[in-house]
Amino acid sequence: MNSRWFWQRCSTFESGWSAAINVAIWKIHDRISWMNSVGRRLLFGGAFRAISQVLIVVVGFVLVPVMVQHLGPEMFGAWAVIGGFLGYFTLLDLGLSSAVIRFVSRSHGANDPQGADEYICSAFWLFAVLSCVALVITLVIVVSCSWIWDDPVEIHRYRVAFGLAGITFSLTMVSRCFVGTLMAHVRHDLLALVESIVRILVAIGMYVALIYGGKLISVVAVHATGNLVKSVVFYALAQRVHGRLLLRWAHISRDKTREMFKYSVFSFSAQVSNLLRFQSGSLMIAFVHTMKAVEPFAIAERIFYLPSQFVIALCGAATPVLSSKEGSGDSEGLRRAFFIIHRYACGLAVFFTAMGMVCCGPFLKCWIGNHSSVTLITWLIQVGFIGTFFESLQVATLTLLFGVSKNRQYATINMIQGVLLVGVGIPMLYWFDLKGLLVLYVVLNCIFKMIAVSWIAARTLEVTLLHYYRKTCEYLLLPGIFVPLLYIGGRVMLQQATYGSLVLFGILGSTAFSLFFLLVLPRDLRSSLLNAVGRIAVKNRA
Repeated sequence: MNSRWFWQRCSTFESGWSAAINVAIWKIHDRISWMNSVGRRLLFGGAFRAISQVLIVVVGFVLVPVMVQHLGPEMFGAWAVIGGFLGYFTLLDLGLSSAVIRFVSRSHGANDPQGADEYICSAFWLFAVLSCVALVITLVIVVSCSWIWDDPVEIHRYRVAFGLAGITFSLTMVSRCFVGTLMAHVRHDLLALVESIVRILVAIGMYVALIYGGKLISVVAVHATGNLVKSVVFYALAQRVHGRLLLRWAHISRDKTREMFKYSVFSFSAQVSNLLRFQSGSLMIAFVHTMKAVEPFAIAERIFYLPSQFVIALCGAATPVLSSKEGSGDSEGLRRAFFIIHRYACGLAVFFTAMGMVCCGPFLKCWIGNHSSVTLITWLIQVGFIGTFFESLQVATLTLLFGVSKNRQYATINMIQGVLLVGVGIPMLYWFDLKGLLVLYVVLNCIFKMIAVSWIAARTLEVTLLHYYRKTCEYLLLPGIFVPLLYIGGRVMLQQATYGSLVLFGILGSTAFSLFFLLVLPRDLRSSLLNAVGRIAVKNRA
């Protein structure tokens, strides 16, 4: 029995809840019918996204121990740093991907295929220019390697690795236009399917390369090949879904280019803030300490972000509900829809965080065994879970602000938090090492997510902050009753740390929490959710 099998057992439960929650919300507000084509695409897109998220987690958990064993702490740390640099490269997107989704979908809804083609063509050439910028930045990084490392062998290794990763990113940047086109046509299912297949094939390629003696450059080469293949597939799918893509220079529209740039400003701000919050840890540790010091944080980081990622996958697809309510001027309906999503998000945040805290220690024993830093990694994960718990509680607010086009406030708050994390995080690393950085992350998340973001949500909903907190506490209290039972069950069942006991505990815990959560739901929401599950079952049998 292995970790891949363990996480695959979880995928059915997670994807089913994702679909059920979204369908239940739609049904309550009667905005689309079950057989509506857009509704079906939203439903199955959400289910595929959830399954894809689980597969990504599975692949990561299976591959990381192999990479640590064969690469060693220093080169694994270098791999994490390369990923951090590529994360910052995504800033070159400038928010244009979201602009493609916005304006292509609007043109599609207005039955304006020419306008959609002009948006796609303009975005394609803008991305082509930005890919040249990425190539120049890559060359600068490659040249600067000699200023960072003294050993000629290390200089050559890191030059090739950074160069290969950066050039691949530059070549594949135009594929963001095709991804945006598919998302504008609500084809999240195709995107998730391709992402999952390529991720599995890349993982197999990395495993084979490492087993046969490959090192950092081999791993980067396999990853780069997967990205190139994925870009070609996205182009073919966009051509199939949208129709013939007119990508000649003559189809560029200056007006539409300006319109996309105007919209993308705040999306770009959100990208910057998210990168500061989620991609800075490994880079700061490498800057303050060494590549080897990155390893424990890189391992822990793969786990403690999971609860918020799962809650987003399960509850984050309900933005159209809030958009429709805001567009119709139904303020009361908007508030009701938000608090329904918020109830689900709070319950799932409690469950995933508690399950992670209970299973963390036993799972690490099975996953990485007697790793030299297992005690530190366990501490980092458990403290990180506290920080991501606050993130998970605000998934409904994130959905609300993007649904009513008030993402500017959210981007501003996140930007301030990201700047503080980097600015204060470096001194904290000097004074208190990795633990200081994690404590800072938790404190900032508590302040900004539970105070600043809550205040923005209350203002948007036109309710008092006290009313918002009262609702949040109500939604947390009842699921919170289940946490002691989960803890006691974990202490009893996980005394022997095996994948079998983890799977059994996960199945029993998920089933018990699902039944408990249904019992504490109000009657109308419980009926709606059960009806949604019934419809999913009927559709699957058909």
